[in-house]
Amino acid sequence: MMKRIAEGANRIFLACGSTDFRKQIPGLVAMVTLNFKLDPYNDDYVFIFCNRKRDKSFINVQ
Repeated sequence: MMKRIAEGANRIFLACGSTDFRKQIPGLVAMVTLNFKLDPYNDDYVFIFCNRKRDKSFINVQ
């Protein structure tokens, strides 16, 4: 499954620690831009975030 999600991506970034999913897409885009200093709209990147319990994940694929 991960191969299909990351197909065409050159880099996969896993956010360390927990992420507040209440931020929704705009908050996650801001986090990638400000904290990681990366372009969240770059088609070569895949970003993976986990919640506090680590029982859910969010994968941002362009």
